[in-house]
Amino acid sequence: MNGSDTDRTGLRILVVDDDAAQRQMLGAVLSAARHRVTAVGNAAAARAAVVDGCDIALVDVSLDGDDGLVLAAALAGLSPGLGVIASTGHSRPARLPAGVDAWLEKPYSIGELMTTVAAVASRLQRLAVDDQDRTGRIDRP
Repeated sequence: MNGSDTDRTGLRILVVDDDAAQRQMLGAVLSAARHRVTAVGNAAAARAAVVDGCDIALVDVSLDGDDGLVLAAALAGLSPGLGVIASTGHSRPARLPAGVDAWLEKPYSIGELMTTVAAVASRLQRLAVDDQDRTGRIDRP
């Protein structure tokens, strides 16, 4: 999936997963929901993609050769206002790690995925409105 689809009207979502089949499935599901999806398989590609702009990053915690939680914090630092969803087979910790806005425990349903994306998007929108109220300008879509 490529983030250059101009006919989409939804969120710009970055999918970071080293499993090609998982990346493809997530890209297809999110694209079908009219989101603009960029899917990458490693941390370096994710860092480059987030600089190009995205609203939400869906990050596999157990990336081959990379720590997805370290990546989540790095992406949040590179793109203030980015919503980050951690995807993992591990149970949700009592406290979300730095840079992580939501936790999806595998296996999860398409419904759980879409509900989580919507919740993070809603939170980001509220933050954008709060920023606009404080500063008179809006920095996030």
